[in-house]
This record gives sequence, structure tokens and C-alpha cells, in this order.
Amino acid sequence: LGLSAELRARYVESFPVISGVYRDTVDAYTVLDVSLLYRLPVRGLSLGVSAQNVLDNRHREFAGVPRIGRLVVGRVRLEF
Repeated sequence: LGLSAELRARYVESFPVISGVYRDTVDAYTVLDVSLLYRLPVRGLSLGVSAQNVLDNRHREFAGVPRIGRLVVGRVRLEF
């Protein structure tokens, strides 16, 4: 029973890409991720939510791909 949390910052430095038809530089970016987990009083049952890039810093992680933003995922877990 209880609440747990995780806060994580990720920084990726700018880097060149030469891969097939892609020749570009990916700009540096920093994102902040947050996860929360709540263990319910029912044995083995927990609820969780995680948010990657919680501040919605739009960025590309590779050449030739669209910019991405925030991703939020929820889950219900039952262990037996």
C-alpha cells in the first residue's frame, strides 16, 4: 500500500546523422519524465501513470522523423 514517484531528466547533445538518404543534424534536447505508482489495499493491485517529456518540449530524436512531444500512459496491474 502506498504511493511512489520517479522524476527523471534526460539530456541529449546535438549529433550528426548520415544514414541512407538522411544527412542532417539532430538538435540537442532536454526532457523531463515523471512516473507515479499507487499500490491499492487489494493484494497485488496497483495503478500507475507515466508521462515522458511532461513539459512537451517538441523535438526530433533522429533525422527525417517528425517532432515528438508529450506521451502519457496509464496502467492497471494485478499480480497473482
